[in-house]
Amino acid sequence: MKCFRLLVIAMALYSWTILSYSAQNKPSNRPPVIKHEPVTTAVRGQSISIRAVLTDDSDTLKSVTLFYTTSKDAAPFKITMQSAGAGLYFGSIPSSLIKGVSELSYYIEALDEQDVASETPWYTVKFQTPQPSASQPIPSQTPLVVQPPAQRPPSSTPTKQIEPKKESWSWKGPAIIAGGAAAVVGGAILAANASGSDGGGGGGGTSITNAGTYTGSATRYIEMPGSSPSASSYPITITVTSSGIVSTDTLHPDTHMEGQISGTEFHMTAELDETDITGQIVYTGTLLNTMITGYMAGTVTSSTGTNGTCSGTFSATK
Repeated sequence: MKCFRLLVIAMALYSWTILSYSAQNKPSNRPPVIKHEPVTTAVRGQSISIRAVLTDDSDTLKSVTLFYTTSKDAAPFKITMQSAGAGLYFGSIPSSLIKGVSELSYYIEALDEQDVASETPWYTVKFQTPQPSASQPIPSQTPLVVQPPAQRPPSSTPTKQIEPKKESWSWKGPAIIAGGAAAVVGGAILAANASGSDGGGGGGGTSITNAGTYTGSATRYIEMPGSSPSASSYPITITVTSSGIVSTDTLHPDTHMEGQISGTEFHMTAELDETDITGQIVYTGTLLNTMITGYMAGTVTSSTGTNGTCSGTFSATK
C-alpha cells in the first residue's frame, strides 16, 4: 500500500512538472506587425489612399482599422481597411469628408483573433491647395488695335488684336500624391476641365486643356515573403485626349489600358501574367498641368503558389 501511494505521488509530481514546463515554454501570442510608409502631404480635393503590409504569428487578423481626425480634440473617425491578399491592406479617406481642412491626423490599428492589438503612431497629412499666382494686370476689355503703317493701303494689312492676358494657376511648393508614392515639385497646375472653345458643330462642353502625349519612366517592385524586392524600370508613354481619356500601351508593358480622368485623377487596372508570376495591378495617376505622376499597387502569386505584393511609381511629362 505504501508503494502504491509513493507511485501516485511520483506520477502527480511528474505530471505537474510536464505541465509547468509546457506553460513556461509555450510560445506567446505576439501582436501584429504593421509596415507602413506614412502619407505626409496630399492634394486638396482628392481622396487619400493609405496602405500597409501586416504580418502576424497566427497568420490571421481579426480587423485592420484606419482612424483619422481633423482635430486632436475630437474623437477620430474609423474606416475598415480592406485586404488585397498577401498581407496588403488598403484604406481610403474620401475627399468629401475632409473638405475645408488644412491637415488631418491618422493612425492604423491591427487586431488578431485573440484581440492582441498593435498600433502605429499618429501621422499628420498636410494639404496643398492650388492658389492664383501673381498675374500681370489685365488690360482694358477693349482690345488694343494696331493701325497699319501709313505708307501701306489699309486693305493690305489686317487689323491685329492683342488679347488680354489670362490669369494662370500654380502650385505653391511641392505636393505628394496620396499614398506617399510619388512627388510633384513646383510648376503650374491646371484643373482637368475647362470651357470648350468656340467652334462649329461641337456644342461646347468640357475639355482637357493639357491634352497630348506624355513620356517618362516607371519603376515596379515585386516583393515575395522571405526575399528582397525585385525592381524593374522602363520607359513609358501616356496619351491624354481632350475628352479626358488616358491611354497607354507601355505603363503595363505589352498591355493596352484606358481610364477616364475625374477631377485630376485617373485609375487603370491590368492583369499581370508573366512566366513565373501572376496577379492584378491598379495604376492610380494624377494629371498636374504638364506632368503625370502616380503609383501602382496590387497582389501577385508565384508559380509555386506564394503570395506577394507589387508596388511602384511612375511619372511622365508632356
